[in-house]
Amino acid sequence: MNILLFGGTGKCGQEFLKQLPAEYSVRCVVRRKGSVKGSGMEYYMEDIQCAAQLREALKGMDAVVSLLGHKKGSPGDLQTAFMTRLVPLMMELNVIRLISLTGSGVPDLTNDRRSGFLHWVNEITTRVIALLDPQRVNDGVCHAKVIMESGLDWTIIRTPLQLGARSNGTYWAGQVGKTPGWYVKREDIVHFIRKILNEKSFVHQLPYLVS
Repeated sequence: MNILLFGGTGKCGQEFLKQLPAEYSVRCVVRRKGSVKGSGMEYYMEDIQCAAQLREALKGMDAVVSLLGHKKGSPGDLQTAFMTRLVPLMMELNVIRLISLTGSGVPDLTNDRRSGFLHWVNEITTRVIALLDPQRVNDGVCHAKVIMESGLDWTIIRTPLQLGARSNGTYWAGQVGKTPGWYVKREDIVHFIRKILNEKSFVHQLPYLVS
């Protein structure tokens, strides 16, 4: 499987590359050469918002995995602007499978439980984050809307606090307000991504992942 990976230099991206199985061929997009260890994986792009560069990077790919996240100095619409450019090009080149990682503040209006203790724990957490960094929460919601309105086979993975602790092999993919848990281990995120890529599962779903 040929995978185009965005966000491969972040903590979750590094874990993805660390667990890379032999059957995957990954093209890891970087903006600084020498950022990724591994022969042949690094793919340099000066600007990930450039349609011409994105089109070239997508050629020959079977799936796209986006682990892009906000960091200090990131534009407030990082994910939304990126998906607005990426999605039409994926459709044009018939690269149909897309997995995107985002926060638990992105709602699943169909399946999340909108009442009860677990719902309010997540709601309070989201509101605190929104007060501290309102653009980040809004960006996650808007980028999900772009994806869900596309004709792609998408999965949007929503996570609470991400931790670097070792996995014990147990995690749950559920819904906000129904699935208890306040953190997820990055090893579990990567295992889940590999699982749904191989099984072609959770298409058109927004699982909430917890360890």
